[in-house]
Amino acid sequence: MRPTFFTSDHHFGHANIIEYCKRPFAGVSDMHVQMVRWWNATVPKDSRVYYLGDLTLGKVQPFELRTLLAWLNFGQMIIVPGNHDMSPPKLEAVDSRVVVMKGPICIPLNGRCYWLSHEPMEHFPGQVNLHGHVHNHYERAVGEDGSLWINVGVDVRDYRPMSLKQVEKIRRGK
Repeated sequence: MRPTFFTSDHHFGHANIIEYCKRPFAGVSDMHVQMVRWWNATVPKDSRVYYLGDLTLGKVQPFELRTLLAWLNFGQMIIVPGNHDMSPPKLEAVDSRVVVMKGPICIPLNGRCYWLSHEPMEHFPGQVNLHGHVHNHYERAVGEDGSLWINVGVDVRDYRPMSLKQVEKIRRGK
């Protein structure tokens, strides 16, 4: 099985996100360089990355996105678009390694269904939801019914994608 990673909310090209989320970058160029460096130090080139929305701010041009994706290590990227992403046909057109799937989607991993979405899902008793969107509001939340929300967004994950092993550890409460 190829290495599997989850992430969201890089907001490449979005200057205001630095202030909004109190990111430790001097500007957009610094944010891009650092986050690409940290991504590539974490994600092997043959990996499958589930990207749960807001890779960019929607105003990024296709040629800019093509360049960005060429810099990032991954073998396949499944994007569940967020509220700031460009339209799915444009996302898929820039790189043949990219597949866009409208969320929420359920993926079976290690004998369990993980629900993937950009925004946190509601009303799914006992299930696990990997999501982004909430930035630095929380890392993990547990519902009274046993539901588990895991925020894979970069603002609570040291600006790096999370491995399946890290997700499993959080799921087990460790």
